[in-house]
Amino acid sequence: PAIKLAIEALRKFKSPETEQAVLPFARDSKDDWARIYAIQTLVKIDCKALGDVLVSTIKSGTVDETSAAARLKKVSLRGLNVLAYAPAEEALMSVFETDEANKELALGALVSIGAESLKNHLSGLFNHPSNTMRVLACQGAAKVGDESVKGGLAACLSDSNPRVRCAAATALGALKAKETAPQVIAAL
Repeated sequence: PAIKLAIEALRKFKSPETEQAVLPFARDSKDDWARIYAIQTLVKIDCKALGDVLVSTIKSGTVDETSAAARLKKVSLRGLNVLAYAPAEEALMSVFETDEANKELALGALVSIGAESLKNHLSGLFNHPSNTMRVLACQGAAKVGDESVKGGLAACLSDSNPRVRCAAATALGALKAKETAPQVIAAL
């Protein structure tokens, strides 16, 4: 508890000293909860030095989904999303392809960094059962400029979920898909 309180207090200071004091906890602590608090603090103050620590954390083995280690992995994936740490693309893609429990978090982080490797997966995600996955697929298409999925995006304009329809329309606009303008207007 004392470590948690100290780390949370340091969260209020956005300074190199905070990074220097908290980064060792994120990297080296044997206590997963101390690492979680440290990572959350460093993400909040936009610590770019945290990226490699997060990559190493998500590369560590599969864990029981109810454990602190599972929570640590989720916090690390969210941190990579917020920091948009591009060197994490390979590790994020590995999580996306192999870890069903964290697939959505990995996709969100891949979209945030504009991962080119997404192009191989987008078309299959437009029909995913999860609304959030379909929204992220639309956002990913816009972020990486994948014009090959315009048809899939156009199909998402008639999705039952309004967030998916909005994301599809936004993506088609970002891709300057003028030929889909009538479908976008009809979806309004």
